[in-house]
Amino acid sequence: MSAISPKRFLAIAILVGLVAGGIWLARSQKGNQLAEKTAPVPAVAAEIPSVLRNLTDHSQPWQRRIDQLRSELAITRSESELLYLYQILGKPTPDAELPQTWYLIANEIMIELGKHDAQAQRFTSHMLTLAQDESKPLVIRDYAVQHLITYVHTRWANASSSDRASSENFSSLLNACAALAVDPKLQKTSIPGTTLMMLMGLAQLPQASKGCSAAIMTLKPWLSSVFAEGSMTSEPVRVSALKAAAMFAPDEFRDVIRSHAFGESMPLALQLPAIAALARCGQAQDVPKLQQLADQIPALHFAALKASQSLIAQQKTTPSP
Repeated sequence: MSAISPKRFLAIAILVGLVAGGIWLARSQKGNQLAEKTAPVPAVAAEIPSVLRNLTDHSQPWQRRIDQLRSELAITRSESELLYLYQILGKPTPDAELPQTWYLIANEIMIELGKHDAQAQRFTSHMLTLAQDESKPLVIRDYAVQHLITYVHTRWANASSSDRASSENFSSLLNACAALAVDPKLQKTSIPGTTLMMLMGLAQLPQASKGCSAAIMTLKPWLSSVFAEGSMTSEPVRVSALKAAAMFAPDEFRDVIRSHAFGESMPLALQLPAIAALARCGQAQDVPKLQQLADQIPALHFAALKASQSLIAQQKTTPSP
């Protein structure tokens, strides 16, 4: 084998160096790209005050934790603090915390978020998510419904009539709440009753009546099933349903309400709200029966008397056809 000339050796050395350098550069760039893809997204650098972190510290009295929360948010309401509170609500009940105690704290967190979070869509979406989350305790879900509809009520009461975007968003939220009220899995819980009562309060706002219409249409078929013979709906839900029927569909459910008000074997727990419902949707023919109840059954005296007086007053103020 003949020896390589110095010039040829130099040329080969330069070529090998260029190839090796190219390989190293390619690998280096690939490594950098991989590092960029796999590197964790930097967390938001925020110091959460200890008083907020103490919310989950069961060794401190719950009253103190709530007072500290109120005081802190009254002074400062940073974005990181609000996000931290939403994060707490999304987690399970803290270890070693009594559920009843945590319910009080969670309720207060919802109150403070509703007062201080200027982003309406964020607050309402979080409350709706909590209300729909089947893994959450029923008490937390019930609270979420209350705070969601209360928030909508307040915003709708203060919104201008031209704010269509808010109205459409609110209507969508109410439809979701109505879906909760008619969920078969929740019929023996407090959530349907809470939803009905909150919707009834909201429906009395003139500017909200149109937005509530779709939710009310969702409720009507469900109300019929609640009053159907053999219904397994709990008594508290039936009480709320009687009130809702009188407000949302009086003509359709007037006879059902009468059967509850005047039924001899009807439990007082259902008879009393039915009598109150007649004060809203009853007619002149109901007055003698109400007065008879007031005279004959002491437990129904005040409710029946008040309902009859209300109907009489309505007849006086209603113009003759």
